[in-house]
Amino acid sequence: PRDWSSDVCSSDLRDWCEGELGKPYDYTALAPLNVLIPRTKKFWKDHKQWMCSEFCAYGLETLGIELFSDNHKKIKPSDLFDAIKNCPKAKLVKE
Repeated sequence: PRDWSSDVCSSDLRDWCEGELGKPYDYTALAPLNVLIPRTKKFWKDHKQWMCSEFCAYGLETLGIELFSDNHKKIKPSDLFDAIKNCPKAKLVKE
């Protein structure tokens, strides 16, 4: 298996994650269809606040794994799981 801790890209990912510390959670992303609580973000890559799956998807992009277009509105956890499952660069490791 690949040792990500020694890769330059993992350092970039760590630096990016640390730079995002303190940003608010995007609670508006949790509302079904965003009818009752309108979403404040127009696109998923908006750095003002994060939903967990969008944070992870952006982190994967820093490693060169682009799963969603820039103009994608919202990435739900199930969207991220499906994208990773169908990504040729991703490999499920069972231990």
